[in-house]
Amino acid sequence: MFNNLLDLKNLNQVFSQNKSKYGFGFVVIDDCIDEVLYTKLLNGFPNSNKESSNYKQGYLGQYKNEVNPNTVDEDLRNSVSKFLQFEIVKLLEHITSIEGIIVDPSFLGGGFHQTFRSGKLGMHTDFRIHETLKVERKLNFILYLNEEWRDDWNGALSLADKNKLKIAKIYPIRNRAVLMETNSVSWHGHPEELNTPENISRKSLALYYYVSLSEKNDIKNYNTIYTNTDGVTISDRVKIISNNLLQIIANDYIPPILLRLLKVYMRKK
Repeated sequence: MFNNLLDLKNLNQVFSQNKSKYGFGFVVIDDCIDEVLYTKLLNGFPNSNKESSNYKQGYLGQYKNEVNPNTVDEDLRNSVSKFLQFEIVKLLEHITSIEGIIVDPSFLGGGFHQTFRSGKLGMHTDFRIHETLKVERKLNFILYLNEEWRDDWNGALSLADKNKLKIAKIYPIRNRAVLMETNSVSWHGHPEELNTPENISRKSLALYYYVSLSEKNDIKNYNTIYTNTDGVTISDRVKIISNNLLQIIANDYIPPILLRLLKVYMRKK
């Protein structure tokens, strides 16, 4: 499934070096998966359109659509399920030196992501705990499914360190994957508006991996937390502040079922 030519030792070294230097590990993997699987994912991608995007929140996610793999046809669902297999988990453990990785068959928050012209996603850190499985989110695996991409279309994944200083800019080119650790300082996003032709969108398959919660768990279960970057409008700054305050309040006072309904409502605002 994964390219047999991958240098696992080198990937592990790069991941570990970035973790020591920036506070979270990450590595870019070009020509990541075999052509047969890549073609199945590309051809089966559940395309949407700009008008039906389920994110229209400006800096907090604009003109972006998500499709859960459990809602697509069986053949495509089986292709995605390959990323849940035992040998893939072991490979990820080898690259990251993280033991006890747990998969999520529900694909919470993950799946097929598509962003359209003028769309963007602000710099943020991710939700920390899977409420159903009661496990800690530990890794993001993002595979890009774009046959053509130009730098002047923007759309690069930006990574920033614990001081919110940009450390990497990764363009979403064909069969490129980004494997990154998620924690309270793993800031990432693609905050520049897409400048693609109207008929081209930014496509990816996002998969999240977890580990068991420690007995002495002190993780605050915030959802997505955003941060300011250059060029953010006053309106977007208000959204960022409102979102982050909501996460702090919700963590202690709002029942989970009401919080989930509120998140769905907020996405559409």
